[in-house]
Amino acid sequence: MRTYLQSILLYAGVGGIAAIIEWGIFYLIFVYAEIPYFFAALPGFFVATLSNWFLCRTVAFFPNSEGSPYDLVQIFVASSIAMIVNLITMTALIESGLTDIFSAKIVGTGVAFSFNYVIRQFIIYSKKPVTFDVAQNRILGMMPVKISLNCKHAIEWVKRIFT
Repeated sequence: MRTYLQSILLYAGVGGIAAIIEWGIFYLIFVYAEIPYFFAALPGFFVATLSNWFLCRTVAFFPNSEGSPYDLVQIFVASSIAMIVNLITMTALIESGLTDIFSAKIVGTGVAFSFNYVIRQFIIYSKKPVTFDVAQNRILGMMPVKISLNCKHAIEWVKRIFT
């Protein structure tokens, strides 16, 4: 159970990054291009889904046992379903006058979050959850410069600089 909690928190980070990308693009298109909110949501969805796929694949989830090369297609199908839920939620909140457009967008994203996590963790990727330690190693492995998180080494390095 603890490992699934870590997996959910990792996906919250990955999903949070994708959500910020989506909201930023939505805001720019809606405000500056003056495109209706329903259509302004689509380009942000596309870019956010690509970033979500990359981060899920490299940090938050293990590949499934089949090693499917079709995970990008699966991510887009699942994300499209979630986007429909997101848009329905957003439209219902806006048209009913319950909230403003940007708050509705955030609520819609939140509603889609649980669906996205469950589909990724139990259908698209391996059911085995990624833990914080594994994610940290995967992130550090992607760095062009290797970073040591060993505090003892860092303290020795600082002492050498100042002595």
